[in-house]
Amino acid sequence: MGPETSTVALYEALALGVDRAVLVTDPAFSGSDTLATSKILAAAINKLKPFDLVIFGTRTSDSDTGQVGPQTAVHLGIPCVTGVNSLELNESGLIIERLIDEFTETFEMTMPGVLSIHPRALQPRDTELSEIERAFTMETCDTIDLAGLELAKEDLGEKGSPTKMVSMSKIKGKKKCDFIEGSPEEQADELVKRLKTGGYIG
Repeated sequence: MGPETSTVALYEALALGVDRAVLVTDPAFSGSDTLATSKILAAAINKLKPFDLVIFGTRTSDSDTGQVGPQTAVHLGIPCVTGVNSLELNESGLIIERLIDEFTETFEMTMPGVLSIHPRALQPRDTELSEIERAFTMETCDTIDLAGLELAKEDLGEKGSPTKMVSMSKIKGKKKCDFIEGSPEEQADELVKRLKTGGYIG
């Protein structure tokens, strides 16, 4: 989901071997928060079904909330596992592993389902220039707009988004670098003293 310029990313995916690319785009979607975005994506996914697996990144580059994948799963009514590090297909579905808070968690999930992949889980292979040329010159991206999703316009975009940005300001850093003089022993003693005074250690 995005503006027409988003097709660049889709053509890159086609160059990597994706079979079909679909851009969900409409001016009515502009300003959508994560809830409205997940409604739109769920409607598009339902339009394109059947499907086995819906895969998201962990976070977007603009808002970094990590909410769209799980919210889309709720709208679709299917299970979701976030922060996936690895997965394995078996007879009943997927065995999924994720690393979170220094723990390794293992899940078994039947399909269809939703996954969000941890950014360090894998590195896409390099694309050959010939494949990039083929994708951009010979492949096409399909599009789905509001009319194709059977959603109410008032539930989307800024009007349909309960999350509103009130203000934005740049954080002013207050970091200061202090050098501790003396021998290594004196420096260590002074550092421990400062940490205790600051309440960082007991």
